[in-house]
Amino acid sequence: MSSRLLAVTVQGAAISALSNTLAQGFTVYRERSLSSIDPVSFLHFIILAVISTPLNYQWQLALENHFPSTFKKDTVALKKKEDGTTVQDESREQLSIPNTLAKFILDQTVGSALNTLYFVAMINVLKGAGWSQVLTALQRDFWPMLVAGYKFWPLVTLGNLVLVPVEQRMLVGGLAGLAWGIYVSLLDL
Repeated sequence: MSSRLLAVTVQGAAISALSNTLAQGFTVYRERSLSSIDPVSFLHFIILAVISTPLNYQWQLALENHFPSTFKKDTVALKKKEDGTTVQDESREQLSIPNTLAKFILDQTVGSALNTLYFVAMINVLKGAGWSQVLTALQRDFWPMLVAGYKFWPLVTLGNLVLVPVEQRMLVGGLAGLAWGIYVSLLDL
């Protein structure tokens, strides 16, 4: 595992642990009872993040490799150097709108569907559900969770693709995922 992949995996696990901790804190506050603390749920969220973060990181890299965010635009502009001389700056990076749209559409269709399937299935597997129970959970929870995600993730994804360098997208997505993780932690799956 590369050091970058390890770093984003550790970040993902830490953010997931924090989101579950905050969600459990909200539940303890709401119910006014420490008995609602669930260390098993906490571990489940960390395990899910450790497994899914490398896959999501590779997905983001693959999207970027197939649909680069920027392209070099040949321009002739004068650029003033510190010593007062001027030089020609003949190329600039420009956002590729078609590639950004392609990444956005793929991430919001294929990526979101796979992540939702993974989450619902794995959270139930970690709880000890059998195959038929996992299928029942997928039938019950997949569409509501996907629709809920469409109320949150498209804006995050678009901002991430347009404003954030590819190397930092997992961190920014993970920080947005902090709020999403609290929401998902509070669901009764």
